[in-house]
Amino acid sequence: AVVSTQSTGLYPYCYGYWKKYADQLKKLVSHEAANEVFMEAVTAIPLSVDLWTYYIHFIAEWKEGSEDEIRAIYQRAVEACGEDFRSDKIWEAYVEWEKQTDGYRVFKLYKTFLGCVVQRHQHHFDKFREWIFFTPVKDMVSLEDIKELLTIHQAEAEKRRIETEKKLKEDEERARKAAEAAAAAEAAATAQA
Repeated sequence: AVVSTQSTGLYPYCYGYWKKYADQLKKLVSHEAANEVFMEAVTAIPLSVDLWTYYIHFIAEWKEGSEDEIRAIYQRAVEACGEDFRSDKIWEAYVEWEKQTDGYRVFKLYKTFLGCVVQRHQHHFDKFREWIFFTPVKDMVSLEDIKELLTIHQAEAEKRRIETEKKLKEDEERARKAAEAAAAAEAAATAQA
């Protein structure tokens, strides 16, 4: 069966037609032509997790694993459909791919991913916990991230120290005023007696 621009024009939201059309162009014309179809397809139906997945596999195969291009498409995919309830497949694929390429990015990716309401959320959280348990800290966060966290922690600790001191001074002032008021009341009672 031949799929054409007519099919994609009649059924623009049918990701299967787009995929078949791109596959045919890849075989009969060129990878560039197929890439153009995929780019048009993800523009036409940006919420199609399956279409993004096919597109990413196509680019990975064609560009022989060009990290920058694959990462850019994953990024576009999660920006386009990452908040969709059924987007967990694209997130999971992105996380697994980054585990193979750049461990520092995985932690930040999980942070964003787990902030989205997606199906099988508990399963993905459990996978995150497993990754945290078995991955050395040096492979999760960079030295710059650690310094940034330390700076934030120190600033928060200083803020808490200042707030505690302020509260103690306020409590001491209230106690002093209460003692003065009690002493004044006792002196007034003694003077009347």
